[in-house]
Amino acid sequence: MRAVATGGFIGALALLVLGTLPASAQTCAGVEWRVNAQTIALQGVVSGQIESAQGAMLALDQANRARLLSALKVMTKQESASTDQTVLMEQKAGEAAAGAITTSSRNQEIAAAQNRYKATGYGACAVGTKAASFYAAVMGAPQTRAQILQTVSWKPGAYGSQSSWASGVGTSGPFDANSLFAGDTSKAAQYISFVMGPPDVEEKPAGAAGDARKVEKAGRDALKSTAAYVMASIASDYATGGPVEKLRAMNAHWLAADGGEAWSAKMADQPERGVLQDAIRVEAANLVTLAFGLKSGVRQEAVTAAYLLARVKAAMGAPTVETAAAVVGGAQ
Repeated sequence: MRAVATGGFIGALALLVLGTLPASAQTCAGVEWRVNAQTIALQGVVSGQIESAQGAMLALDQANRARLLSALKVMTKQESASTDQTVLMEQKAGEAAAGAITTSSRNQEIAAAQNRYKATGYGACAVGTKAASFYAAVMGAPQTRAQILQTVSWKPGAYGSQSSWASGVGTSGPFDANSLFAGDTSKAAQYISFVMGPPDVEEKPAGAAGDARKVEKAGRDALKSTAAYVMASIASDYATGGPVEKLRAMNAHWLAADGGEAWSAKMADQPERGVLQDAIRVEAANLVTLAFGLKSGVRQEAVTAAYLLARVKAAMGAPTVETAAAVVGGAQ
């Protein structure tokens, strides 16, 4: 009985104590189970919400990432296309500039070449024509010389009438050496005839006398032939339209009446090529003039030699026809 009383007393004491303290859900019968159940349910709901939100967030993140990547790709393509266009534009611009520079350079070279090669000196066509005329005159001078000698009354080895020669000299008027340089070949031929003197009258002595006269005539004709040839050569050079006239015309191409002022003014703006060409032409004309001077010197020497030979022959005393005939007869 005492034990029951004691237990009841303890229980009453416990109820008293519990009645004086705040109630707790853990101390209530069935509360813990319900709390745990709700907690579990809430945990499931929260976990589901978390998973759902996380899935939505991941999906949105993937979508945004895809959009970003797509935008990056588009932007990269645009930048690449823009860069390609820029590069292509720069390339085309460079090609166009290079083409323009090349065309300009080529045009400048063509213009320079045209300016350089069109420079042919002072009146190239005119000097070419004058040079051709001079060449033709030089080539025709021997024929002119032969024609002059044919019209001379005296001929080497030939005989003629002295009266005809005298009448020709008397009717033609006075003669001087200027006839050889005046350009008139007929006057020059008359002067040469006058200088050569009357022709020999043909004589036909027999034997040694005839042979001696032939030898004497051959000697005279040999001396006269040199003089006649030189005078006819001078007359042919100075004839109208002859080499000297053409040479003077060619030299006057550069000098002219103004002393070369027109030539120098024209050549002042010529390229170097034109100046060199004209210098070559002038030098060629100088060489031709020098050659004519040498020709005159040779002719003068020939005449001087013939003159000295005649003087030596006269000083030694040319044998008379009778002496020569005696010598020839004695030899026979």
